[in-house]
Amino acid sequence: MTGAYRCQATASEQKNKAISSEFNINVVGIEKISTIHHHLPFGQLGFIEVEVCANPKPELFWLTPDAIITPHVAGTSHYSVTHLHHKKIRLHRDGPATIVPYCYTSRLLIRNVTSSEEFQLLVKGETESRTVNLPIKILNVPRIATACSSPLVLGLLIMISSQM
Repeated sequence: MTGAYRCQATASEQKNKAISSEFNINVVGIEKISTIHHHLPFGQLGFIEVEVCANPKPELFWLTPDAIITPHVAGTSHYSVTHLHHKKIRLHRDGPATIVPYCYTSRLLIRNVTSSEEFQLLVKGETESRTVNLPIKILNVPRIATACSSPLVLGLLIMISSQM
């Protein structure tokens, strides 16, 4: 991780010790990509929030089987995404929020969550790119939706059941 470092060397008999002056190291690359939280109730508004630690600030691309979603482009009627924000933490419950260096968060909003949602996140840094699968769990999926999540099949089943 980027920061200030100092080297220390000790002779085997522990009598002589050498300590270097402090020096700064600037690490460039993607360090961490993780899902912080997700809430995906079937048929309702849901979200996935991710944390990305990288230097310099990366670009994020949310990938679905049908779309590439970025904060720079107006969202579709089904998805929208927030800009990449600095991650903040509170050291004390009532204390001020502190920025975590080189760590960012973003949130994908999903309108009308379906049982067939699949997501990947492409993180594009200055020197590398990484694509990760985002493991998710859809809540309260009706049994019929888990058996046949295709809109066409669901429509046919509804049509057949209404004629009975």
